[in-house]
Amino acid sequence: MAALAPAPRGKRRTRPDLQGPFVRKGFLVSDSVRFSYSFTPTPSPLTVSDGTQPAPGAVTVTVRNETHGSVDCKRIEFVFTQGDDGSAFSTTNGMPDVRKGCSPKWWFTKDPVGQKAGHFVAEPENAAVPDGAVLQFAFLNIPVNAFPGQARLVVTEHTDGGTRTTTLYVPKSQVGFVLRDFASALADIQVGAPVDLLWTARLPVAHSQLLLTYGSYPPQDVTAQTTCTTRPLHEDTAFELTAVVPQPSDAQPVRYTLNTFVTVNNGYLTTTKLTVEGEFLALGPRVPEPMPALPTGTFDGTPHRLQALAGTDGFLIGSLRSFTKDSHAVLEIAVKSGPADPHVTVLRCTGADADDPDPYSVGRPVTIPVPNNSAVSVTWTMSAPGWPPTTAKDATIPFSAIFAWHPWGTGTIQAGPIR
Repeated sequence: MAALAPAPRGKRRTRPDLQGPFVRKGFLVSDSVRFSYSFTPTPSPLTVSDGTQPAPGAVTVTVRNETHGSVDCKRIEFVFTQGDDGSAFSTTNGMPDVRKGCSPKWWFTKDPVGQKAGHFVAEPENAAVPDGAVLQFAFLNIPVNAFPGQARLVVTEHTDGGTRTTTLYVPKSQVGFVLRDFASALADIQVGAPVDLLWTARLPVAHSQLLLTYGSYPPQDVTAQTTCTTRPLHEDTAFELTAVVPQPSDAQPVRYTLNTFVTVNNGYLTTTKLTVEGEFLALGPRVPEPMPALPTGTFDGTPHRLQALAGTDGFLIGSLRSFTKDSHAVLEIAVKSGPADPHVTVLRCTGADADDPDPYSVGRPVTIPVPNNSAVSVTWTMSAPGWPPTTAKDATIPFSAIFAWHPWGTGTIQAGPIR
């Protein structure tokens, strides 16, 4: 691997320090539990057996009290799903020799029948679990079956808040599969700078894929790579590296995901909930003529389209002007950001709006949020009964659209030719 050029700021992280727990997006199915739960499999992911005998594995479950108060807990139950498929750890009644441990000390009840079925019950010496406490429950010598997938570990807590259950999904993969060490070369960068991502991967199954996802960009295929330089980053960014592994007999592919995070110094402001009282202006200065002038003369019945790409977050403010009472002009603005369906805004101008005494004035403006790197498509046409008209004179219906671009950052909105 080629050496990485130093970035202007930040501490370089070396490869031996990057190995961490395997994380799967959405592994916490229920958010009603009092404690928070995570897990670390060993190996990561667990390796399935070759079919002749089970493959040994281990799972450590970490339990944290993040309630900002003490919680009385009577016991916690762990049920490792049994069966002959990818959602199970072991074959039915196949876990009699699992070794268990806990730090700090809890007691596992003696229940050989339950243990044989993968059911383990842990009870504390002291029921009070203080705020900030971290408990670790280790399960060793788990006999992993021969089926790749996401094995279900059901955790039930019995606390002063009642009995609540959550499910952890522990990944299992074929022999030789490796996905680990996913991290950025720098933990923090300056706004507008890219970052180098590093990982270790071996995909022994034919037609497997490795996909990198971040921001609003579509997934990037990095199957043949162990490093990638991202696009310039303008805000704190979470990254996902997902291996998609085909399964035999046309079964659904199994997905394994690692996550990492990069902090962007002086990044762009991102709001999720904004409450405003009184006057407030969050627009940048207006940029004149963000797009080529749209046609104003006659309309021949053929829809026209203008496409643009936003180089930063901003607001596109548009209005539709008609110069005749019955123009029936229609302006459709579609904003597509990432893989989601585009957000479409439609402006109509019939010239007969009862609230507008002057049919020749500029119509009501509409403000459309445009995220960075969004594709903007503007289409204008006519929509009226009996269109197209029967005479050339009726087809001479002038109208125009007016746009203003208010960027939040330093980028522009680049428009292509009118079609």
